[in-house]
Amino acid sequence: MRSSPTTASPRSRWSNGRLECPTAAVLGYRADVGRDMAVLRAITRGRPNTPEEENTGLALDRRYRGTTIAAAVLGTTGAALVVTGAVFLATGRRANRVAAAPWGGQGIGGLVLQGRF
Repeated sequence: MRSSPTTASPRSRWSNGRLECPTAAVLGYRADVGRDMAVLRAITRGRPNTPEEENTGLALDRRYRGTTIAAAVLGTTGAALVVTGAVFLATGRRANRVAAAPWGGQGIGGLVLQGRF
């Protein structure tokens, strides 16, 4: 029987969204920074920037760059995990009882290891 979202255990539903949630959060935060940059550009268009606007723009640029890097890392890691899983399924290799997944949040990140050691 195939597992559907309504019949899957809470643990499997959580583990399926483990990688998508941080990636979506980073991309959402990146979009917010992009909107703030567009508003700042619209306000300062056609006149010189004040020092406060310069500092705000530089801070937004650093945040945008950081979220771009975080999204790239999470996306690459997710792709690597998908390819690894596909290879394991294709080769028929029995999965070990150890799982590794990236974990991240605003300004933090890490790796989650789960299983028997």
